[in-house]
Amino acid sequence: MPRPPRLRALLGCVLLALACSAPPSEQVQTPYGRARADTADAARALADLLEELGPAVRASLPDSLDRPTEVWLEDFGRYGALASRPGVVGLTSLTAGHIRIRADRLGLDADFVLVHELVHALLGPSWEPLPAVITEGLCDAVAARLAPEAAERVRAVRLLDTAFGAPRMALELRYFEPTTHARASLPLPLGGAPALDPSVALELPGRGLHLGQDRPDATTLYGYGLFIVERIFEREGVEALHALCLRAVSEGHSQVPAAWLLDAADLDPDPTRWRHALLEGFDDAALRAQVRYVSAPLADWLVASFRSRFPELDAADFLARCLPSLGWQGSDARVVLSTVPGFAEGFEARWHAQGPTRLLPGEGWWLRDDDGVHLTTILGPTREQPGYTLTRLRMAAGPLEAGSAGLTPDSANAARDVEAYLRLHPRDGELVLSSSLPGGFEHFRVELDGFVVAELSEEHGLRRFVDERGWPTLEVVLTAPLRLHELVLYHEASNLIVSQRAAGAAPWETQHFPIWLPRQR
Repeated sequence: MPRPPRLRALLGCVLLALACSAPPSEQVQTPYGRARADTADAARALADLLEELGPAVRASLPDSLDRPTEVWLEDFGRYGALASRPGVVGLTSLTAGHIRIRADRLGLDADFVLVHELVHALLGPSWEPLPAVITEGLCDAVAARLAPEAAERVRAVRLLDTAFGAPRMALELRYFEPTTHARASLPLPLGGAPALDPSVALELPGRGLHLGQDRPDATTLYGYGLFIVERIFEREGVEALHALCLRAVSEGHSQVPAAWLLDAADLDPDPTRWRHALLEGFDDAALRAQVRYVSAPLADWLVASFRSRFPELDAADFLARCLPSLGWQGSDARVVLSTVPGFAEGFEARWHAQGPTRLLPGEGWWLRDDDGVHLTTILGPTREQPGYTLTRLRMAAGPLEAGSAGLTPDSANAARDVEAYLRLHPRDGELVLSSSLPGGFEHFRVELDGFVVAELSEEHGLRRFVDERGWPTLEVVLTAPLRLHELVLYHEASNLIVSQRAAGAAPWETQHFPIWLPRQR
């Protein structure tokens, strides 16, 4: 099964001392520093933001520096190191004495980015013992309070990255089978590079996380910082965090010990405690923001997982009948995906682009799912067996990874198991459908032109017997006048749909055979 790409943090504010480059040409002076941009209007807008947020940042911090700060709004694409890192939206150079913000942030979340970087620039010397991860968390926490419109989204994304770190939490998809309406669930294979354990991460020194370190787990470390700092703020406020810095100096520590920070946040190194604490913050609003953030890889995963299972459904049908919802394992909070703004449109485009190919007699179709790799074929009529036989073979156990070369004839022959036989054949002027499963039936349903003509649970219209192989078999007579010789499998306008599941199989192992048989004229 293809795996979605690594989830990236929405905001990657980092601390970095860069060599001085030419400042933007337009400038506006304010009591709190100079604003620079490439146009006079942009410089004025940035100056207004600096005049509003500069004093608010200073008032939010014990021991803040009373000094003007130059802020540049510029195109990061001019610089090779930054052009290749679109997640970097702001940075502070303490040595050069200025802040740089990506030009395309103005009007979006420039207020959040500016506050984050102003905290870096205005922290007084008594904050020096703060570890790098907690410094980033402090910048985010102050920004969340002074720029509330962006805060919910940023907080949700930071907690998402935290959950994929040391706690290794899992997102879970729940849905309903479209034919049986049975409820099923699947864990999502999302995540990324292993992150440092929080206790180790809290030992990282410095005034922030540096771009030059190129850490693959940087987004998770930002999540750790915000999560810990906000828990400290909720309990005792920013003063409590500052007090830890003063205590560290008085007791001869160069840096605030990790154990002090965890204790102030009512945490400990145990991942179970972290998972419980994180789940407390995953309310419906946070979960909805997280779903919006991962909507693209989530849609890719859904299509890879379900398009081949339900080829008779279009995207809207899948969302309406299966009602997929997302939540964290261990939490009752759920978000129905179709209610997330913009999700349905992106999902529909992906679903349509990967539609199944129509299969005619003599052809076969590969299906890859959590149960393995399967081959469905249509065998034409023979003298011994008039009509058509659909076979489903398991060619390999377990899903193949995205980008794999597939199965060779040798490997397919070495791992071939017949999973199902489905026959459509004429008898005494009628069309008969029969199905055989080696393990017997847990579920069997036949729909013709939208009407149920056979249902295992009701024993309606079914005949039971054992075929020549000794397999349990179900048979139903289709009274409609259909042209069997024009059979097409996985047709987008299928009028005959068979769904079945072997006894003891999981709901998601239900087999679906959408068939198109035009009526006789």
